[in-house]
Amino acid sequence: MTAEGERTTARRALRVAAWALALAWLVLTAYPLIWVIVTAFKTRAEYSGNLWGLPSSPTFGNFTDALGKDLSFTRFYLNGLVVTVTAVVVTTFAGALAGYSLARLRFRGSGLVLGAFVLGLVVPIHATLIPLHRMETAAGLGDTLLGLACPYVAFSLPVAVVLFRGFFASLPVEIEEAARLDGAGRLRIVFQIAMPLSRPAVATVVIFTGVTLWNEYAFALALLESPANYTLPLGLDRFSSAYAVNVPLTCAAIVMGLAPVIAVYLLAERHITRGLAAGAIR
Repeated sequence: MTAEGERTTARRALRVAAWALALAWLVLTAYPLIWVIVTAFKTRAEYSGNLWGLPSSPTFGNFTDALGKDLSFTRFYLNGLVVTVTAVVVTTFAGALAGYSLARLRFRGSGLVLGAFVLGLVVPIHATLIPLHRMETAAGLGDTLLGLACPYVAFSLPVAVVLFRGFFASLPVEIEEAARLDGAGRLRIVFQIAMPLSRPAVATVVIFTGVTLWNEYAFALALLESPANYTLPLGLDRFSSAYAVNVPLTCAAIVMGLAPVIAVYLLAERHITRGLAAGAIR
């Protein structure tokens, strides 16, 4: 065999090995999710006798039971939705304005401001739980949804600002200069030119921030005390504790919590890829 043939054979072997590893990783990561979904459609009796197989007669009873239980699942869902949407909107808006300012405006100390945001990426957020709890209690925000949304915004902003700053810095300055010659002011340029062009970055920030906050547990556990204010992760934890032996019912509640995250990610996957690529390359 020639040297070229040996190199071709080696490349094919590496490609096959890479595909095999990717397939193994897919099975390893996807199987728990598939198992939860399948189990949610089983009855308790069928789950006990058929732990790993498909349900013989799928039922939606677990979903209706989960919504009908006296554990306020709907309230947990709405609380999480309110907090997540509020934090995502504020983070995206403030991050876009800060990112544009750092990319386009030249002012004294701009490097320090950017450095402070970058420094925020390495802060161990869980080390701030006790000080945050004390601060919010003193400020009258303890055990409130607003008190939970504020640290969500604070710890989501560094990523948003860095991503928006990189994206806005990549946009051609000539577009804004042409708009300025036509009489457009700074705010009009931001909201009518820069923001529409930054849709990939907006989609990336919205999805990453939304998915992270929707599943966030530690801050909610530390800052919320009343069950009426629980978000979905805390509610699922309480649900699981109360119905530890009813695995199909618990799985149905988990599936309903995962459904919006999976749907949003599948619908906007290409926007995430485009936004990350644009921010990294440019």
